[in-house]
Amino acid sequence: MTVEPSTLARIRSALDRHASQEMSFGGHVLHQVEPTSAQHSRVWSAQLDTLFEERHLRRVVRAAGADAPERTPTLTGTLDPWSLELDLALELADASTEVDIAGTEQTRTCTVCSGESKTRCPECGGEGTLGYRRPCLSCHGTGLSTCDACEGQGRLVELQVVEILRRHDAQTLVDRGAPVPAEVMAQATRDELLHLDIPRMDVATYDATTGAYRGRGPSDPEFEGQVRDLVAGKEATPPARIVRQRLVVRYVPVVEVEYDWRGDPGKLWLVGTEERVFGRDMPLKGAFVSRTVSAARKRFEGWFGKGRNKEG
Repeated sequence: MTVEPSTLARIRSALDRHASQEMSFGGHVLHQVEPTSAQHSRVWSAQLDTLFEERHLRRVVRAAGADAPERTPTLTGTLDPWSLELDLALELADASTEVDIAGTEQTRTCTVCSGESKTRCPECGGEGTLGYRRPCLSCHGTGLSTCDACEGQGRLVELQVVEILRRHDAQTLVDRGAPVPAEVMAQATRDELLHLDIPRMDVATYDATTGAYRGRGPSDPEFEGQVRDLVAGKEATPPARIVRQRLVVRYVPVVEVEYDWRGDPGKLWLVGTEERVFGRDMPLKGAFVSRTVSAARKRFEGWFGKGRNKEG
């Protein structure tokens, strides 16, 4: 079987890049590779992003501003944090924040300074002096300091806040029926495969509500079933809830290349749109070098053996 000239040129280009980027020595041997066949295929992959969220109510006390009005709570009773409408973007990332609940504010007199805005100086104990009757530098001899609780305002604001904790979970599913061997896939990180597929990718988003794809989805029923199981199996453990899910289905183009190298057949794969080279007998670093040394030893083993026997 002959390889099309355009495909052969791509294979040569990929091998040249591999030799220059991944091989510190022995890269010239890649020019001796003779592709005998090339089969194009695609490896489906799906990434499911799930955003989990927890909400917890807390009561906090803060200093009232100088111009803060008197407030009494308008919301009473037990509040449901999930009934609150919060204007927060649902970014797919870990995050934590607090949001004030309007209507729960209540202004009251500071219980620390009893509304006087001053408390006993902690440095001198309210004496105004330190040892040997030296004036206290902290309170300037007055024995009083600004109340930390109310920040010198004499009033506090008590209110409820909702604490929001978000956790992003990303799970990737690769087609088990892919022609690329599992050990080769393991050498390439998932991020790298997905990154390589970004320039020319076939994207389909699966809508769990309608059970259908928007866009062009995979034609493999088995893989589609795996994707459905992946979505259905994602559940939240109380008190967390799922607030957003995104599923993107992609494919990674793969070219399976059979080749001959000095009478030694082999197989390698060009993976992704950048066509990175992977192979069972071809590690990323020092590719073919071990095979070159092995072939040389095998070829000259008899000659070296005769030389040693003759000397003996």
